[in-house]
Amino acid sequence: MRNQMLLAAVASALIGCVGGIDTTPPSGDDTTDPPDTDTARAQFDKDVMPLMAQCSGCHTGPSSQTTSPFLGETMGNADGYYNGIVNDRAVNGGWVSTAATLLTKGMHTGPAWTDTQAQTIAAWLTAEQMVRGVDTNPVPPSNPSTTARGALMQWAQCLSVSEAEYEATAAYSISNMQSNDGACSACHSGGPGGFLAMGTGEAVRKAMLEHWQEEVFIQGVFSAKLVTGVYKIEAAETKICSKGKEKEENRGTHPEFDCNQNGLTRLKDFATQVQAKLDTGACGTPAAFRAPTPL
Repeated sequence: MRNQMLLAAVASALIGCVGGIDTTPPSGDDTTDPPDTDTARAQFDKDVMPLMAQCSGCHTGPSSQTTSPFLGETMGNADGYYNGIVNDRAVNGGWVSTAATLLTKGMHTGPAWTDTQAQTIAAWLTAEQMVRGVDTNPVPPSNPSTTARGALMQWAQCLSVSEAEYEATAAYSISNMQSNDGACSACHSGGPGGFLAMGTGEAVRKAMLEHWQEEVFIQGVFSAKLVTGVYKIEAAETKICSKGKEKEENRGTHPEFDCNQNGLTRLKDFATQVQAKLDTGACGTPAAFRAPTPL
């Protein structure tokens, strides 16, 4: 009885100090339990949304504008800002802060983030990574071609040893595909929407091949297709061409373009050659995607 009274007195004292005691047993170590989705979104609204004011002047508007409108079409719209970042793999870096152009862009027409601002954004990206269960260090399955993601990992490894095919087919010419508003590289050199088209100069085309090996960008130019029980990789022709019809079909504002261009033909040739190389076992042991690096 005396011990019970003593415990009650301690509890009363703690309540006075901290405002209450949670009598519900914890679900686990609170340093490792991921926040729920609502908490991550609330973190964006409270901490990150106010910082977007310095980006909104250039990065809000129709998808056809050259200054990547990753914040959506309407200034000050929290849902638009949030969904715009969520839907842009380059901006959110696949929820890996070191790869997110939202953080890595640095000084440009707009100012760079302060250290405190960068830490705030990185903390939110990490919270989103946790609630979404993002595997930031995936290991290829024992039989990669049985899943779309495994096949893409295998493909990324094959790209790392396919520079000769890349150069021979001039697959980098995808950057020069022309829309009504100019070349793809004019808007996509920073990879908005996950489609990376950096250009055709020697340095940038080498960098582009390397970035195509990252999970953030590989799906922008290649896609997995199930063929007789296994996944094969091909150029993402359907995805790419559908962007050129957005306006016509009232699905968006991407500039119109004719898909029958040399750049896409060369990308398809490259994909065919790499798949053939992979099928013969000439690509080496499957490995994880290339670690994301800033553009």
